[in-house]
Amino acid sequence: MTSYVSPSRYLASKYGVAVHYADYSSEDHETWRTAMRELREVLVSRCAVPYDTAIRQCGLNTQRLPHQHDVDAALAKFGWTTLLVQTFIPPRVFMMLQAHKTLPITFQ
Repeated sequence: MTSYVSPSRYLASKYGVAVHYADYSSEDHETWRTAMRELREVLVSRCAVPYDTAIRQCGLNTQRLPHQHDVDAALAKFGWTTLLVQTFIPPRVFMMLQAHKTLPITFQ
């Protein structure tokens, strides 16, 4: 008898990767700070909700790359989770993960 595996669990096993937070360099964190600062300049006047509030509610920190568990904890309030992926995933896979309330995040 074959046991059932949910589509999101199957896709996570096929596309998900482990990331070791300690492997991020100070340069990686600086790149994140720069990107977040520049993104804020573009989006702060274009968001339907206050940008800084939305960033915090998503578990993000503008000063350091976020830990996946922090983002997962924030998104859990909405019934969502994250999946770290190595690189581009097919659009159909992306949409299926979204349909199962899983946000794929590229880490490189």
